[in-house]
Amino acid sequence: MVKDNLLRLAKREGWQGEVRTLSCRSERVLIGAGDVVMKAHAHFTNSQDLRARLNIVSMEPWNQVFLKPLRQDVFDLGDDRVATAWPLARVLDENQNTIPWEHAAWVLAKLHSIPIDKKAFSFEPPKSRAVTRVKLALAQLRDVPEDDRDAVWRTIDDSQKTLDLSEGADQPTHWVHGDWHLGQIVDISFGSQPNLRLIDMEDMGIGNAAWDLARPAAFFAAGLLSAEDWHLFLDTYQNEGGRALPRGEDPWLTLDNPARSLVVQCAANAWIKAKEENRSFRDDEQLLIDACERICLTNLSL
Repeated sequence: MVKDNLLRLAKREGWQGEVRTLSCRSERVLIGAGDVVMKAHAHFTNSQDLRARLNIVSMEPWNQVFLKPLRQDVFDLGDDRVATAWPLARVLDENQNTIPWEHAAWVLAKLHSIPIDKKAFSFEPPKSRAVTRVKLALAQLRDVPEDDRDAVWRTIDDSQKTLDLSEGADQPTHWVHGDWHLGQIVDISFGSQPNLRLIDMEDMGIGNAAWDLARPAAFFAAGLLSAEDWHLFLDTYQNEGGRALPRGEDPWLTLDNPARSLVVQCAANAWIKAKEENRSFRDDEQLLIDACERICLTNLSL
């Protein structure tokens, strides 16, 4: 149904070329038609907030950091779903040996350096949904019936009790992507020198930029990201003027709570997915669960 609606949208808008499914994950579907990518967003996505974000990332200087949409409005797909349209861009190879970590850090530092000036908009800029995403994952974990809760579930649940997900943990001090990871970067150069942009702006807004660094910090702490790559990313971010981390201070004073939160969020998602697929944990998922055990043991930090 969703794919059919996207194909009808492409025909109506005159977008021609090879049609292919680029991604079909959860409720989000991406269909390519030539040089156009159509994205169907999840049911009941807030269209007003999405329009606000589309307008923001179309403006200077945000369009030098985010991929610029083809239209600053949503397309109604029916059934309480909307779509957006984007130019085709090259997704980075997520093999960590080939990822340009320094360029990824540069893009984030540039985003976090954009001043917050609410007078530049005719609408209220949205808030980042970074903390909201953590809360949603934990709410899904707590909805698991009692009989299905095993020892790993209890470990993850115990670790989430150490987190600070209050409003004070996400002070509105920076422009934030809200769900940053390597899959959120594309290259629009199609050449030897990367020209990177951020994608998936559904969670972007004003918040605490430390949450954008939380996933790589969490993966480093859990053993999923090498020390070499982590320090290259962190050093480049700081050298490029990234504002999430105060200069001259131990970065973990700022990153500890966001990193722990992302460990727990990712572990919760991994537990739920493994149960749904009736399988054992993969090696990367087990590392996240092990990190949750360490959080419970220390009750302080990773």
